[in-house]
Amino acid sequence: TLSGKMSLADILTSLERQTGNKICTARLGNSAPVLRRTLDIDVLKVPFWNALDLVLFRAGLGVYPYGEQGSVELVTQAAPRAAEDGYVSYAGPFRFQLVSLLAQRDLKPPESRSLKVELEVAWEPRVSPIGLRQPMADVQATDDRGNPMAVDTPEASLEVTVPRGPIASRLILPLALPPRDVRAIAELRGTLSALLPSRVEPFRFPDLGRVRQTTKRIAGVSVTLEGVAALGKSLEARLLVHFDQPGDALASHRTWIFSNPAYLETRDGKTIGPESVHPTRQTANELGLALTFPMDRSPEEYTLVYATPTTIGSVPLEYRFRDIPLP
Repeated sequence: TLSGKMSLADILTSLERQTGNKICTARLGNSAPVLRRTLDIDVLKVPFWNALDLVLFRAGLGVYPYGEQGSVELVTQAAPRAAEDGYVSYAGPFRFQLVSLLAQRDLKPPESRSLKVELEVAWEPRVSPIGLRQPMADVQATDDRGNPMAVDTPEASLEVTVPRGPIASRLILPLALPPRDVRAIAELRGTLSALLPSRVEPFRFPDLGRVRQTTKRIAGVSVTLEGVAALGKSLEARLLVHFDQPGDALASHRTWIFSNPAYLETRDGKTIGPESVHPTRQTANELGLALTFPMDRSPEEYTLVYATPTTIGSVPLEYRFRDIPLP
C-alpha cells in the first residue's frame, strides 16, 4: 500500500519494509537525483511486483535480476508498462515477462520449423524456489484467427535453472511455427510448477562434547546429529536431514540444501561458520552431511545450529500473455 506524494527513496524504503524484499540502487550510479524525485502514487494492497512495476515505469527505471546480491537491483532503463502491454504476467510472488520470439525454418530437413518463445521468470528476493518445471502439456496458445497453435514435444517437461543469488531465470517454450498468414499469438498461457520451501527453522544441538546421537523434529523434517569428532584444530559434525515429502527437491543436481545456514555458537554468543560441507549419502528423502568447523576451545563449549525449511511444497503458477506479434 502506497498513497500520496513521496520521493522515490521513500517509496523504495516503504516497499522494503512492507514486503521484506531488499531493493538495491547501486547500479544507478549517482542515484541521488532520481531517488529525490517525487511521485504521486496510490496503490492499495497490491502484490510487490505489481506495485514495483508501476513505480519504476513512472520513474523511468528497470530491474536487473541477474546480480549476485539476492535483491532487486535497479537500473536506468525503461520498465515495461506492466500487465497493460500484455507482455507481463503475475502469479503471487512470481513475475513472468516475454523476452523474445524466434521463428526458425530449417532447410534440411525442409519440414523442420519452430517458433521459440523466451520467457523470463523472476521471483521476490524473499522467496527461494528450489526448482521450477514447465510441463509442455500445460502450455496453450491461440493465433489471431482463433485457431489453436501446436506445442512442440507436448510430452516434454522442461527444467528451469534456479541460480543462487540472481532472482530470475529464462525459459524457452518450443511451439510449432504457424502458417505465414498468421500475424500474432492472440493468447499464450501456461502453468509452471514451483518447488517452494517453507520458513527456515533452526535446529540446536548444545554441548557437543557430551552429545550422543540425537534427533530433533519440526513439522515435516527431522535432523539427526549422528556424531561429532575433534580433528586437531577442527571439529567435524555429521548430520542426517530427513524430509517426509520433499518431492524431487533432493535430486542430485539440486544444490540448495548445501546453502542452508549452519554454524557453531559459543557460550559468549560468538558464531563460527563451516570451513567445508560435504555430502556423505543421499536418497530421495534424506541427505547426510559432514560439516567441518575451525575449533579453538573444547567441544562441550559449542552449540551446533543447523537451519532448514521444514516443509517443501509444489505450487502451480499460472501466466497469460496476449496480442504477441510474430516475427
